[in-house]
Amino acid sequence: MKNVLVTRPKTQATRTLQRLAELGLQAMLLPLFEIKPVVGKFVDTDYYNGLILTSQNALSAAFDMFGNSNWTGLCYVVGHTTSVALQSEGFRVAFEAINVNALLKHMTTQFVSINQPALYLRGHKITTNIVAALRTKDIVAEELVVYQALPRFDLPSPLLAQADVVLFYSSQAACLFTQLINRGDMISLLRNIIAIAISTKVAQELQNLPFLQVLIAPEPTEEALLSLLCKK
Repeated sequence: MKNVLVTRPKTQATRTLQRLAELGLQAMLLPLFEIKPVVGKFVDTDYYNGLILTSQNALSAAFDMFGNSNWTGLCYVVGHTTSVALQSEGFRVAFEAINVNALLKHMTTQFVSINQPALYLRGHKITTNIVAALRTKDIVAEELVVYQALPRFDLPSPLLAQADVVLFYSSQAACLFTQLINRGDMISLLRNIIAIAISTKVAQELQNLPFLQVLIAPEPTEEALLSLLCKK
């Protein structure tokens, strides 16, 4: 039985751990970030006609701010899990993208602001400035930081030593993992471990580590990542 190390935040990992168990794999959770909500401020929901989410971590803020109102706007999201969660709470999802680039491509051609902006609910660190990109296409958008991703400060070497495979879901997590491995002098533990990254961008953050292999999911989805895992 393969021992699979999951590096996503605890708040996102429940379904992943369940899926791994269903596949007959031994799942081990090692969150590289802890998600903390940012104390919210009042939002006039009627002011916005679009809501943008690129992470599951923003869901609770969306529910708190917009869930108890009569808001009738449309949601633009990255990720199937986020889309399903929103729809289960009565939100209308206009577009579900596999990544940020696909989301921007759609919104720059299909979103109509009608003098009302879209609101992007995001973390305190971002890799793509969605609001700036939309504004270059004359689309009105605003942003609100609703959570922080707090990094862990070390890696437990006994847990890492048990791993056969490590799953990486974000560039930030892969970058932090690399830093912690080098800081803890644990390079030698990686030589028999396969890393599986959800995208090429994530894999690039692992290129200086001596993994046995670094594999890349054919699509940036968890289903594609787990399908690749099952082939190993």
